[in-house]
Amino acid sequence: MARKSHHGKSRIAAAVTRSLWGFAGFSVLPGLTLWFLNRPAKPADIPEAKVSVPASPSHTQHPPDVRFTDITADTGIDFLHVNGAYGK
Repeated sequence: MARKSHHGKSRIAAAVTRSLWGFAGFSVLPGLTLWFLNRPAKPADIPEAKVSVPASPSHTQHPPDVRFTDITADTGIDFLHVNGAYGK
């Protein structure tokens, strides 16, 4: 009797395996077919653009005259920056 039960379990396992393969086939193949039929077309080749360098101005430009004055001491700002980076 135990032998017959073992044989029945192997038949059930084989049937489940076939069912899973069948389900996978019926699920995956239509999905792949739909993807293949609806995939985006290959983009067309785009010709390379021609780029030219703009002409340099005939006169040279100078930066504006700006004067910076250190007023930190006058305003009471006094600190020492330590970045915390130190090596071994």
